[in-house]
Amino acid sequence: MSLILDTCVFLWILGDSEKLNLKTKNIIQENSPCYLSSISLAEIEIKRSIGKLEIPDNYRSYIDLSGLKELEYSFEDSVVLNSLTFHHKDPFDRMLIAQALSRNMTIMTSDKIFVKYPLRTIII
Repeated sequence: MSLILDTCVFLWILGDSEKLNLKTKNIIQENSPCYLSSISLAEIEIKRSIGKLEIPDNYRSYIDLSGLKELEYSFEDSVVLNSLTFHHKDPFDRMLIAQALSRNMTIMTSDKIFVKYPLRTIII
């Protein structure tokens, strides 16, 4: 399966959070390469710039070292975004949902609202 990591999952990996259990880590390893959306990178940088998130400046080097692949947001992704119902109000999450739907990918998240959309979701 092609797996997109929600921003929170990436941040938990980066911080070696206890929120990631062995089962979750195994799913990520078994589905390598996993993808990190350019939307997540934008979300991280916006939150860093307004003081809502503190992570090392070199966090992007981890993406390359970990084997994660960057998934660029496309015009087709935005077309799907336009058709989404408003179960979820967060614009970053809506874009990730649209991207997963557009590309027929599975998304890993802790956000239970994602299951209201017709996409494959792994809730952790």
